[in-house]
Amino acid sequence: MIAAESQSAKLGVWLFLAADSMFFLGLVGAYLVLRSGQPEIFASGALSKSLAAADAALLLIGSAAMATAARCTCQYRLIAALAVALLAAAGFLTVTVTQAEHPTLPMDAFHACYFSLFNAHAVHVLAAIIAILILLVQAMRGKILPAQTQLVAIYWHFLVLLWILLFPILFLTGT
Repeated sequence: MIAAESQSAKLGVWLFLAADSMFFLGLVGAYLVLRSGQPEIFASGALSKSLAAADAALLLIGSAAMATAARCTCQYRLIAALAVALLAAAGFLTVTVTQAEHPTLPMDAFHACYFSLFNAHAVHVLAAIIAILILLVQAMRGKILPAQTQLVAIYWHFLVLLWILLFPILFLTGT
């Protein structure tokens, strides 16, 4: 990718992330409004804080791996870093599905909003998995794509930051 294309792509990613932030802001706002009207539902403790903390740890591991991948010039180190990020992301989705399959949660407006927020983040992680997988396949073929790797790393770090903001809102406040 030439420098001008790289800068345009980076601007495009930042604009997408700004728009995506507005999407999540709307979901968080709806969640908080519904939650403030029914605080007793959330106080039940049905949601697992330990699973959510494991999710946070997996995202941070993936973040460190993507930061390493974004700086790699060696094919084998790049493959290793992308593989670690991919495994961390897959682990995140596994834990998220486990959390979402809780049998005792009621189906009301509050939990519908909660799961919309929770699953919207999971879908974004799935998109990151696809992007990382594409980069990994290219790296395994001997093609190092530093500009594209940096763009995926920016997206991944956004997802981590988002989870760091969502974690206390979803799991630590009001309990």
